[in-house]
Amino acid sequence: MKLHTEKLKVGIDIHGVIDRYPNEFAEFCEQAIDHGHEIHIVTGRESEIVAPKLSRFCIPYTHLFSIVDYHRENGTKMWNDDARGAGWWMEREDWVKSKGLYCKLVHLDLHFDNELPYAEHFPDYCTFVVVPPNGFNKILPFFQI
Repeated sequence: MKLHTEKLKVGIDIHGVIDRYPNEFAEFCEQAIDHGHEIHIVTGRESEIVAPKLSRFCIPYTHLFSIVDYHRENGTKMWNDDARGAGWWMEREDWVKSKGLYCKLVHLDLHFDNELPYAEHFPDYCTFVVVPPNGFNKILPFFQI
């Protein structure tokens, strides 16, 4: 099998993806970076919360994008609502568009996520892979980049 020789930019969600398959993504990310590709962690939570989690999972990465951090920096109206659960909240449409906006900004080639609603905001040039809750550990080794 011929491996991809051009540098790729790969986005990976944490919640429902990396945290569901940590060993498989640790190996995938390490191999991808070793081959000169970029690994972009694309998550909703604040970077100061997810960075230690990535470290515990031994997930190497080259970039980290946080929806909350991005919207804080850009002045999006947000609120902390204990009735809805811990964390920051914003208008649903603003939240759902964020990963696709980041993809366009950095030109991701491939993105792994477990939430299909994000896909409609990704450009056509980015392959959006929906990661299922079971069995993806058998499929991920076929993504050699």
